Amino acid sequence: MIRSILHPLLALFALLLSSVTSVHAQSTNENVLVFSDEGAFLGSYHEGDYTTSVDATNINYEEYSPGSPPTVSGGGMQAYTYSAGENWIPNELQGIYPAPAPGLPRVSLYSFDEAVFSFDNPGQPGVTVSPASGTYNHTVEVVIQAYPMSAVVEVFNNDTTTWETFGNSHNVVIAQTRTLMVRSDDGGVKSPEKTVTYTINQPPDVDTDGDTIPDVIEVLLVRFNPLVADAGKDSDDSGWTDLDEILRGSDPDDADRDGDGWSDNDEDLMGTDRLDPSDSPVGPPPPYDPPLEPVDTDMDLWSDIDEGWRMTSENDAGAYPTARRLYEVETLADGQFTGVPTVPSGASWRFKITENDNPKHIDINLGSNSFMDARWPRGKLSLIRLAIQTAEFVDNATKVNNTWTSRKMMPPIPDPSPADIPSASWYSMGSTTLVADWFAAWADLLSKTLLLQDDNLEVNPEDTTTVALFETMYSYVGGVPPTTSYILGRDGNNPSGVVLQDVRDRLANPKQVPPPAPMPPPPPQNTAELFDTMEQIQTQIGAAAAVMGCYADYMEGEDLELKIAGAIQPVTYTYPAVLALSLTYDEMSTSGFPLGDLLDPLSDLEPDGLPNYVEALGVMNGWETNIFKDDTDDDGVGDATDNCATLENPDQLDSDSDGFGDACDSDDDNNGIDDVLEEFMMNNAQGLISLLMMGPTPQELFEFAEMWMSP
Repeated sequence: MIRSILHPLLALFALLLSSVTSVHAQSTNENVLVFSDEGAFLGSYHEGDYTTSVDATNINYEEYSPGSPPTVSGGGMQAYTYSAGENWIPNELQGIYPAPAPGLPRVSLYSFDEAVFSFDNPGQPGVTVSPASGTYNHTVEVVIQAYPMSAVVEVFNNDTTTWETFGNSHNVVIAQTRTLMVRSDDGGVKSPEKTVTYTINQPPDVDTDGDTIPDVIEVLLVRFNPLVADAGKDSDDSGWTDLDEILRGSDPDDADRDGDGWSDNDEDLMGTDRLDPSDSPVGPPPPYDPPLEPVDTDMDLWSDIDEGWRMTSENDAGAYPTARRLYEVETLADGQFTGVPTVPSGASWRFKITENDNPKHIDINLGSNSFMDARWPRGKLSLIRLAIQTAEFVDNATKVNNTWTSRKMMPPIPDPSPADIPSASWYSMGSTTLVADWFAAWADLLSKTLLLQDDNLEVNPEDTTTVALFETMYSYVGGVPPTTSYILGRDGNNPSGVVLQDVRDRLANPKQVPPPAPMPPPPPQNTAELFDTMEQIQTQIGAAAAVMGCYADYMEGEDLELKIAGAIQPVTYTYPAVLALSLTYDEMSTSGFPLGDLLDPLSDLEPDGLPNYVEALGVMNGWETNIFKDDTDDDGVGDATDNCATLENPDQLDSDSDGFGDACDSDDDNNGIDDVLEEFMMNNAQGLISLLMMGPTPQELFEFAEMWMSP
């Protein structure tokens, strides 16, 4: 029950109008107002959604901090206990009914600014604006509410000098200083006009919703909301976002999805199928201004403006970007390979560019060891490689042999984003052309960043070192025999998708974490960061000497790449490469352990009697244990003697005495049948049928019969 109000309510509301606004302007989300017996404002609280009655002896409330949107401050829900001399009144938010409880006058407090209805004429329409006029350091969403519910909101448009009509409630987002003039209209009866001014003090490039478009631009474009991440919306379902269409000069609200020249909207009006190119209105389509789609003169699916940014011809369908995404950076490179073996008579150079986990994009025959105008996308880690190619006639067929000689990884370049646009390039206070200036700055940024011209790019044997180390890591994760290796330069010999996913999983869940574990854990590396780490590691472990030795000892006819792979295969290089799956080079340097000892496969950091490589490479029973701990599974049994070092098993039970604890043994009775299948057969009447369908051996049938016949 609401406590009785000791002072007349009209005096209380008058006080509210005269003084409370300056005390507490941010009140839109709070629906219980607290006043003293003398009518002084004491505080405001939020209970549930909307409050029309309050238990004055106890209330749960939340305090909010200003912002877009407001955020809960303090400890969230808190208990507030009634104190003598306080009076609580519900603050009816957003025009929500029912009316205030009996005993209160017909005055609804929408915010601390004002009463909705004037006291002298309660029958007149009212309008509220919240939050109040004032100075804010963030984007503000202003809610304009008309009363009664049958009334509509009217806002004066300074540009057209007309009143624009909206519904019963209307929201206006304000990102830069603005004055609003509002009123309500209830069937021709209008409320008094109100003028409110919002002074916004914030940098022009503030992006409240984090969708890369500044609040100021989203407000001016109207179609976007700076408080909702909507930069990717596609109003006409054309496949181009609204933002992309505006930038490229096409209509973001109308498309031609069937490509017949008629807009979807016109086809709807004329009763033809907007998705069927054979069902079009009679006659030629009208000219559309702006065009329905970005202009693509040569019909190569790249707009003229995109081709201009990337220096490909807008009039040649055979010349188009290699990028797969609209804003993906490309490289246009000229360069040469140095320090490679001499090309034997009858051989030629072959130059390829691939991505770390994608099929090839570029395959070029070269007359020498130089290349020019090589174009490839740079959104992912990519590999440049050079081969000496020879051909021989064997068994009535031409056999082509490739000897890969030099390889170089190229780091990925992140896609440009509107968030990269410096505000100084487009913002000028009071400017009436901010939108045009912002789009011009975005186009200028794209023209400077979408094509990376790399002249005099050099690839030499030393670049091959890190690539070879990277391949050693893949080989280990992929479980290939020690005598072979994944060689990224070999066609058809790249790691499978399963191996690539395993690498990503290991990066996300590292197995080697120095104590104490970082809190919170750092974000997982990506493959590009992994490559950077290996590039730094290789200088510490002297891998370049091993690779350069292969070049020095090379004899014509040898497979140079296999020679390099063999040199990098030893544990000296495999162990640091696998360690990079868990730690970045910076983390290695700050782990608390000497970098030399950490990268040395033969050192023992804990120590627990097991060299680093034995633990990190799973040499002991195939278990990869932690090089920083002497008891990886914390079961009280050290890794050196634990018969299941990665799963807690303090009892060390080993039923079949094969050296593998039952916790790690998939066949702990050593009868040749996997424990999971064995349990299934024992507990499922369908087990025999399942076993027979698997084509069992006589021994498996015998074992199965023994199990069923045993008591």
